[in-house]
Amino acid sequence: NNIDITEAKTIAASANITVTNARIDNIGSNATVTNNGIFSINCDIIGNNATTSKWTNAAGSRLNIGGVLLATGLLTASATGNTVNYNGTANQTIKQPQDAIGTPLSYYNLEVSNSGGAIATNPDLAGGIIVDNNFTINCLSIARLQFNRPFTVSGSTIINGEWRLDAATATITLNHLIVNSCGLITSNVTNTVTVNGNV
Repeated sequence: NNIDITEAKTIAASANITVTNARIDNIGSNATVTNNGIFSINCDIIGNNATTSKWTNAAGSRLNIGGVLLATGLLTASATGNTVNYNGTANQTIKQPQDAIGTPLSYYNLEVSNSGGAIATNPDLAGGIIVDNNFTINCLSIARLQFNRPFTVSGSTIINGEWRLDAATATITLNHLIVNSCGLITSNVTNTVTVNGNV
């Protein structure tokens, strides 16, 4: 069975919830889910309203998402210590966090654990994808950059899988870049990657 959420819900900091083979079918209008714990789902999270259906990752929380994350609705994931991990087995679009008036927000930690490929496609807003802390591509995973807006990481970019840079005009700004033994960066276009710290 799928899950409908019609009013504000809070996931406790002590919670470790796994939802398998069911999706959150409807975060209702004016409903916010605040995740303080660990929430894992291998299907979609769907909002009813583009600006009032919300998922908030609070400080120290973790969301493992295997399906579509809020094709309709808003994501807030900038609180200290929180992580959003795209861990599906088919293509996933990396959601651009933003507020109700269209201001781009950031991820704190962004992870890709997707063997089928997590795609950062053209965001709605000019701010692109912003990561305040670490961006990690885990082993046997693929992350693809397919948009011409900024991709900015202020902490470490840790490549244990494959990072495919497919957008010729993307502005990529990193702080520290770590490519481990199972990591690979590929590109079929000309990219300029700025690394302000160590490589």
